[in-house]
Amino acid sequence: MRIIVSGAAGLIGGELVARLAEAGHGVVALVHRNPDIRANDGHLVLSRDWSGDAPQSGEVLTLKADVSADALGLPVATLAALTSSAQLIIHCAALLAFDADVETLSAVNVQGTAHMLAAFPGVPFLHVSTAYVCGLKDGKIDEAPRDAAFGFSNGYEESKAEAEALVMVAARREWAIARPSIVVGAHGCGTIRHFDTIYGAFRLMAEGRIATLPTRSGASLDLVPIDQVVGGLIDMVDHWRTARGRIVHLTADQPVPIPSLIDAMRQFAHLAIPAMVDADAFDPANLPSGERRMFARITRHYAGYFARNPQFEAHALRDISDRTCSPVDSAALGRMIAFAMAKGFLPKPTSLSDEVRSVLDCNAIGR
Repeated sequence: MRIIVSGAAGLIGGELVARLAEAGHGVVALVHRNPDIRANDGHLVLSRDWSGDAPQSGEVLTLKADVSADALGLPVATLAALTSSAQLIIHCAALLAFDADVETLSAVNVQGTAHMLAAFPGVPFLHVSTAYVCGLKDGKIDEAPRDAAFGFSNGYEESKAEAEALVMVAARREWAIARPSIVVGAHGCGTIRHFDTIYGAFRLMAEGRIATLPTRSGASLDLVPIDQVVGGLIDMVDHWRTARGRIVHLTADQPVPIPSLIDAMRQFAHLAIPAMVDADAFDPANLPSGERRMFARITRHYAGYFARNPQFEAHALRDISDRTCSPVDSAALGRMIAFAMAKGFLPKPTSLSDEVRSVLDCNAIGR
């Protein structure tokens, strides 16, 4: 299949392009400021600049584009040539900054989706969204349009919900929506190419800068390894006739209870452990001044994730393929934490047991 992928230099986009090419698909990879496409393990994906021709099987062609601009900032003739050969669009480009202002998020996540839909009329469209378009809804979350009765934790969630609505009303085209939850490192080794979203909050906790964590009994995080997410997207491509017209949760079989995450941190004695407090009784005004400023600037955008327990239904992927998601258990969390230490994102301990040393060894993980 000939596929156009936006956001091809991003975390999901880079690994997806690498896997699509390995599977024999021809890919036109849309990039913006960063022209390098890298798989999740960091290796550079072999590619050449797009020059007007359609990609051959297993080939990756790169093209600079800006989803926030009308017509992606490309000439009409370029878009016509791309559209004539494309069999599927996978729209991965998005801004994941929870603390960004509404206008900035809308320009990329909402208007960017509208521009992609307009740029390639009639071409089937696979939109990569987020399971957390559910916003503040707790309990069972269906693979269906979001429940408008519930608000959002942050502007990112709201912008992705607005983008989904655009895709579902797009005229005269096939579409599908993939909803990954919180993307973390590969299950077997913890490898992740960059540390964003929940990793940033985790680092602040591990460094003691978030010393108080407002949560609720039963709260959980739905953590899904990147290899499971990209594998699910590949399944949707390979079984497009079954996937089209559907919303597909790419989520964990079992979410991680917040206490289990804290227990995983305790495997590494040098990490600071936040105190868990009842979210309903939590008042940021009572925090020490430094942490209060941190809450106002950053922590508040993540706080809702530690006080909810959404239970994402995941029937659609089982209809599309036989893929199951390996559980993110204590061992998997330990590997993800250790990988972040090995890459310098989290501080390394001053003394190591033989077991922890083997996990931290970059030759033992991340390959």
